[in-house]
Amino acid sequence: MRVQQPTVRSIADGVTAATRRAHVRAFLAFRAQVADSTELQEVPLAEAIAIATQLLSQTRKWRPATTLTDLNLLAAFLSRREQYAPMAPVSWEKVPSSSTIRDCRRFWTKKVQQDLLRHRPTATTAMVANALQSLSPVLRVVLVLYWATAARPSNVLRLRKSSFSATLNEVLWTDAKTTLARGPYSTPLQLGPHHDLVSNFLLQTPTDALFPEDMHLSALRRINTSLNGIDLRGLRRGALTTFARQGLTVDQLMIMSGHTSARSLWDFGPRRQLSPRSKP
Repeated sequence: MRVQQPTVRSIADGVTAATRRAHVRAFLAFRAQVADSTELQEVPLAEAIAIATQLLSQTRKWRPATTLTDLNLLAAFLSRREQYAPMAPVSWEKVPSSSTIRDCRRFWTKKVQQDLLRHRPTATTAMVANALQSLSPVLRVVLVLYWATAARPSNVLRLRKSSFSATLNEVLWTDAKTTLARGPYSTPLQLGPHHDLVSNFLLQTPTDALFPEDMHLSALRRINTSLNGIDLRGLRRGALTTFARQGLTVDQLMIMSGHTSARSLWDFGPRRQLSPRSKP
């Protein structure tokens, strides 16, 4: 049977368009998993959700907080099943009870709490300065932009020359994948002592695209090595911590990081260090 395409804009229940799109994305990911897995097709929906959530967490290497967010989005979609009925690929008679979803949430909430207690290495300004010395000119710019924007790696590698303001103090994010949930938006660009490095790179790059499309994995490996094993999540955490200490507001930090609440921002990094009230 042909499934009608989602008509997100037609749903008006007080939920923002960006949130509705997030609901749909979580559900489409779940539907794709069910379509590709005989195991998921043969078990009750509640069990399928638990299995699919675990598999997504493993294959995409999500931290518990991200997994819990995705589960909450899926639960929100299911709670609005009448509104999203035109795109229903499952039998709604099998929708799990609220207690089933609650148990699954409780499991991942405990995982989140355990994750927060773990030591999470965080990059510092000195580490970044030291790493720059061992990288090629192009990878130096990549690392500086990771640090200066506190953005996710895939987003940074899709930046273009036209993304930067004339004074290099702001970045406009317009890539379709980056802006899917909230549309085009601008964030501060904290270049500091690396202003000339990025400025010269932009002047010398002949095309609007800054980096080759096949650069992603090699860039991650080399930068990770240069930071003595600290991953890019630790780099983002360190950048946000540094910017908080420099006086950026909570709202500015949330725009840069993509977090939707101060709570999730604090949970991403060491709370005491990330607080704008922290002393250097």
